[in-house]
Amino acid sequence: MTHILSSAAHLIELRARIRMHTPTSIWLVSLLLIQIQIWWAAFHGSGTTDWHFFNFLLWLLAPVGAAMLGYLLVPDAAILSHMLNAESRAGVDFEELYLHNRRWFFGLLAAIVLVSLVVDVMRDGARALDVNALFRLVFLGMLGAGILTASRRAHLAFAWAFPAGFLCYIGLFSARL
Repeated sequence: MTHILSSAAHLIELRARIRMHTPTSIWLVSLLLIQIQIWWAAFHGSGTTDWHFFNFLLWLLAPVGAAMLGYLLVPDAAILSHMLNAESRAGVDFEELYLHNRRWFFGLLAAIVLVSLVVDVMRDGARALDVNALFRLVFLGMLGAGILTASRRAHLAFAWAFPAGFLCYIGLFSARL
């Protein structure tokens, strides 16, 4: 979460020297929301008394993956400064950076969604496909499409659709513990 917030501040600070990209901005906000949801879900699991190392390791994959997503979206301040110095005339093109990292970004986000499904199955056992799982399967479909396409229009649509769907998901399944 620290990287996401500091990146947003750096982007505001360096706005004259960078070419910002709308999907990158939207995904930054989405990643902040994802991080908050991960913390919120951690409270749900705080009552678990039967922890095993591998269960905990599996649970940790989501926050670790979410942290990595922030770095794929916006490099840290030192790398960003280096990029600005190396490309001082052109600045930094975040659309190019986004498209360059899109497969890793969408693949890692899909892995987080898959991990959340596995954690649920381990916690609750195998169950029939419910609306909660169906939401996540729809997310996986969209993220798979994000891996496969480089269409700028499609990625703008993904950037808007994901947080809209994620907010609906939170409203339906996570608004209260």
